[in-house]
Amino acid sequence: MKPAILLIHGFTSHRSSLEGLVPEIEKRGMDWAYPILAGHGTSPKDLEDKRWPDWQADIEQAYTLLRQDHDQVFVVALSMGSLLALELAASHPDHVAGLALIAPCLKFKARLSRYTPVISRLVKTFPNPSITKFSSLQYAKKDQGYLWFPTAVFRSYWERTHNMEPIIAHVTCPTTIIHSRLDLVADPRGAQELYKLLPGPKELLWHHRSGHEMVMDSESEAVIQEVMGAIEKVSA
Repeated sequence: MKPAILLIHGFTSHRSSLEGLVPEIEKRGMDWAYPILAGHGTSPKDLEDKRWPDWQADIEQAYTLLRQDHDQVFVVALSMGSLLALELAASHPDHVAGLALIAPCLKFKARLSRYTPVISRLVKTFPNPSITKFSSLQYAKKDQGYLWFPTAVFRSYWERTHNMEPIIAHVTCPTTIIHSRLDLVADPRGAQELYKLLPGPKELLWHHRSGHEMVMDSESEAVIQEVMGAIEKVSA
């Protein structure tokens, strides 16, 4: 039986980030779910009181609903969503069939991120310009995500990136990592470290033109085919 597909967007992202995958998923007759993480899809102000456990609850709820009709769930996640996907796979090793992690953000490219605990106490909001998420202005015009974010909620995410090794050690399902060398948000070194730490079957696929929002950028067709290829491997 084909697995159901769970899509997880990233921090400040919009549903459009992964919607390019939906036609391919439906073409193959697969059921899918794409929850909007708490505080997203409306206004950045709605993120102010949200923290990591809120997003964990969103994903657990979507996973539980898919499991009502499917024994196996394959998770496709972007950026911050990759951490939530890894947590889910570690918690449900018998029913998460595999992972496709696009631009997983375990390390941040911005140098200021290392000062997050201090900045979050001194500055309430931080800019998140579209151009930093894409390879060019041409693609940045597609951005529907937030253009700023509350620093307190980002700190919750930042802190989680520093405690992922014990989680990753329990992820045994097949995992495909897709990342761009030109990503200005998620440091490619984070993808390399993740690949080394994963104990199960894995592959790391590099791109050289895309920005962070890889399913909406210049190499989107290739990225989509790589994701669908990873799904088909576990569906055979």
